Amino acid sequence: TGRKLRVDTNKGRAGYRVYYAAYVLAGVAVLLYCINSLPGGLWRDISLFVTLIIIADFVQIPLPRGGSSISTSSAIDLAGIILFGPAVMVVVETISTLITEGLLQRRPLRKLVFNIPLLAVTVGSSGYVYRAFGDMGSPDSPMFLIPLLAAGVVYYMVNTWSISLVIALDSHRNPFYVWMQNYMWYFFHIFAFLPIGAVIALLYANTGMWTTALFIIPLFLA
Repeated sequence: TGRKLRVDTNKGRAGYRVYYAAYVLAGVAVLLYCINSLPGGLWRDISLFVTLIIIADFVQIPLPRGGSSISTSSAIDLAGIILFGPAVMVVVETISTLITEGLLQRRPLRKLVFNIPLLAVTVGSSGYVYRAFGDMGSPDSPMFLIPLLAAGVVYYMVNTWSISLVIALDSHRNPFYVWMQNYMWYFFHIFAFLPIGAVIALLYANTGMWTTALFIIPLFLA
């Protein structure tokens, strides 16, 4: 979607606490499954993509209502899904979030504990949708843009609605209005950022790791 979201809520009420706990458990389950499915021999690639996401997440822009923020690293997530699959990118997001939010930004533990499962569920669900298309997901053919579009829409919907619900439960607001106020406006950014993810993946696969450096400044400025 071009913009990855994170939640930053106040202390919640009963509905919020139940949702928070259930979401954290779901995210931990996704993370454990992905760790168990992690292919070997990719730690150099994982390290590079962790670095790229940390750079892209260095600047986060607060949204108008609800206390959440956006960044541009989802293009990198989608590129990694094309190249390595969902398991690798869930691990990449977990490591980069721990470094960015835990060590650099020093966010409260309550927020960090939610944001890691949030991104695991977001990246995992979109990645497994991409994989469900089978051979069509191979970047050897332009047809891979179809599963990429499907994965981008799932990424956007899971990410934005997960946060809208937790904000709505915490503030006793209508989740649809929360979503409209904060997130509906950039739905069409999918069509701008999906090609960036596709180009990153194609260059990485065909010309080597160094070409990803070409995208650091554009993503940082986006």
